[in-house]
Amino acid sequence: MWRTACYSEPGYLEDATVQISQMTIRYQSAVRGIFFHTSAQILPAASMSGLVLTLIAVLAGALGAWRLGVDPGWTSPFFVSRGLFSRYQWWFAVALGAQTSAFTLNRWVANQVIDVPAIAAV
Repeated sequence: MWRTACYSEPGYLEDATVQISQMTIRYQSAVRGIFFHTSAQILPAASMSGLVLTLIAVLAGALGAWRLGVDPGWTSPFFVSRGLFSRYQWWFAVALGAQTSAFTLNRWVANQVIDVPAIAAV
């Protein structure tokens, strides 16, 4: 229950802090309820997604290195000559983003408690 803030009231700051912290606690508990109860079916798919993201990162890094080598003449011409995909910075950014996502996803999967009977029932 919110009351109007009156600066002459001696405890107005404590009431607002308590109310804000209660809202924060409710929000955090709702997020925990959504994200921290995983089913056994999600874990293999998340693990495979981490593997695919790692492969995408390697491919994007190789394309970025190829594109970077075109300018000094060390490699053959790149297959995209103009546009966003012709820039090595974009390929390295995709590689960095994919590898960071794969690392985070694999770490999340490794920290999950696996219920073996639940996986066997699937």
